[in-house]
Amino acid sequence: MSKKILRAIICGMLIFVVNMVYAQYQYPKTRTVDVSDTYFGVTYKDPYRWMENLKDEEVLNWLKAQEKLTSSILNRIPGRHLLLEEQKAILQKELENKISYPFGKHSNTWYFYKLMSGDQTPKLYRRTGDDGDDELLFDPVSFEKDKIFQVRPSLDVDGDFLLLNLSEQGTEFSDIHIMDLKSKQMLPQHIPFSTGSFSRSNPHVLYYTQYNSGDVYSMENRMDWKIKRHFVGTDPSADKVVVSKETNPELNLIPEDEVEIRTFPYSKYAFLVMSLVPTARKMFFAPVSSLESAGNVFWKRFCANEDEIQEVICRNEVAYCITTKGNDMGRIIAVNIEKPDFQNSELIFDTKEGWKIEDILETKDYLTVTLSKNNLEFKCLKYDYASNRLSELKIPLDGAVKLYPASAFSNEIAVLNMGWLQNFKVYQYDLASDKLTEGIFYDASRLDGMEDLVSKTFEIPSHDGAMVPLTLVYDSKLMKGDGSNICLLSGYGAYGMSIPPNFQSANLSLLKRGVIIAVAHVRGGSEKGINWYLAGKKLNKPNTWKDFNACAEYLIKNKYTSANKLGCESASAGGILIGRAITERPDLYRVAIPKVGVLNMLRMEFTPNGPSNIPEFGTVTDSLEFHGLLEMDAMYHVKQGVRYPAQLITTGFNDPRVIAWMPAKFAAMMQSASSSRNPVLLKVDFQSGHFGGSTLDEALNEEVNVQSFLLWQCGHPEFQE
Repeated sequence: MSKKILRAIICGMLIFVVNMVYAQYQYPKTRTVDVSDTYFGVTYKDPYRWMENLKDEEVLNWLKAQEKLTSSILNRIPGRHLLLEEQKAILQKELENKISYPFGKHSNTWYFYKLMSGDQTPKLYRRTGDDGDDELLFDPVSFEKDKIFQVRPSLDVDGDFLLLNLSEQGTEFSDIHIMDLKSKQMLPQHIPFSTGSFSRSNPHVLYYTQYNSGDVYSMENRMDWKIKRHFVGTDPSADKVVVSKETNPELNLIPEDEVEIRTFPYSKYAFLVMSLVPTARKMFFAPVSSLESAGNVFWKRFCANEDEIQEVICRNEVAYCITTKGNDMGRIIAVNIEKPDFQNSELIFDTKEGWKIEDILETKDYLTVTLSKNNLEFKCLKYDYASNRLSELKIPLDGAVKLYPASAFSNEIAVLNMGWLQNFKVYQYDLASDKLTEGIFYDASRLDGMEDLVSKTFEIPSHDGAMVPLTLVYDSKLMKGDGSNICLLSGYGAYGMSIPPNFQSANLSLLKRGVIIAVAHVRGGSEKGINWYLAGKKLNKPNTWKDFNACAEYLIKNKYTSANKLGCESASAGGILIGRAITERPDLYRVAIPKVGVLNMLRMEFTPNGPSNIPEFGTVTDSLEFHGLLEMDAMYHVKQGVRYPAQLITTGFNDPRVIAWMPAKFAAMMQSASSSRNPVLLKVDFQSGHFGGSTLDEALNEEVNVQSFLLWQCGHPEFQE
């Protein structure tokens, strides 16, 4: 046989194989429309604008067809069933010792979540005394027939009532129910479409935000916020508005302003926090008595954005504040509430040597301070109100530490401990005696298969020389160092949120198959302080995905993995990160998994959750911010004929934060544009919201979808035909 004929045969076979592979992905037909917007001389074409009507039958049918195709492909992945059984076994091992974590304490009674074998979602319990029995208070599964609720509780300061914010299937638009803790019966009054919490200064008083309806697609629901006050046992129709644009002109509220009331057990003042985005917080105060009276409340300014007050704890007439003014890693100052003088404040604590203030909390006699260095080391301090003395807590624990006050009326705290190589654990600490104990929530168990795991965090140079922390977790016996290991790189980079050391048991199946779990601590988070956050915000946002791509390049160059073995994932605002990482450098990744991701930033402010995010990302009405949003918009940067990675794009149909049409539009564009023959799948969960399934089984299936897709596309032998 001549070489010419042989080459023709091989070429024909390759074409046949390619066509066979491509034939597997017969995506639903997707029409396009001629729609465009022009901002400041730039025309943005939006051929899938028609998908933004989620109540349209054509859109629904298209989403259903996408889900049918995606599920059929995912369910056929070899090895998926085995992976699901492994995940169930790992979870069962964890639940054998129960998973408990507290949310409050009154006197000697703890109130906590608990998840045990056989449960599909955490239930609420209480226990009186260390040796008491666990008493079930609330089961989100049995509360209402054929419904499963997510619950966010709030305990009143007298321990008489428990407020339950109950939302169905992750919609986040909850109804408020109140339980009488003596009888364990719900009070007849409940408040629909609301979320709230008990006052920390006065028992039987709660403050809540009420929406117009439970419609997650309503633009009006998250606009013109109002906060109301409610007395337990009274008719909610008589509740007083304590914050609104109409009743409080002194606040100069705009429709998209988010507002929150904070009260304190040792102060007569309530604080109003406007805009929950770091560096853009304005705060006001008013006497609690005025909130509880019949008249209007007048809010007096406490601080402006330029004062850089991040958090505040009030005690008597003094406000203890975290400020980043003068030190981007944070300082704690004390000022008079009525006459705050931030220029001449009392300095309580000033960070140095790379330590950053994470949090401040209050107990009966102390203010606690949590510090971190490079997201690797953690330590905690206490400030004695009586002696004005600072001292370090005796907490010799590895990994991340987060403090949770048991009660503001005691000096007992819960210590939540997490690490890259350890299970989540809860200790108890007595601030008066400086004694750490394991306590009633401590779980000493350790999962099998963790003994050979290692972690390391180092810094790599980004495009502009900034040093980006990169964490790796892997099995030392399965690390090859020749580029053949599969790697899953994740990150976030928004709202100043850091990624703390946190072992996910679901990753054990990946780790035991030689997969490297990598975390890029990119700009937009605050691992290195407030300036690290600002360097990834608005016009600086490109640093976020450029940092991420620099981490990917480092992993490939140093043979931890290779481009055909590297996957990337993130969720929510992390969709900006993943969408732009793969549109800027599609050659670096084999797999991309944006989960409920923000992938169409130019349309974000026209979604229900969009206006409140303008302080974080910007608005198309401002010329500079528009160009920043244009850079962030992954859809805008998708180009026809580019070889894009395989993609598993997810969305929740009830998502009130990232509306479902946004990932859907991105999927449609990628299915049309990519020339790589890699699958672009859209997974639509018609029951869930932003945070995925409401039950353990649903959460397991979601995780197995992601992992099996990664292993399949990256060539792991167990997941091939």
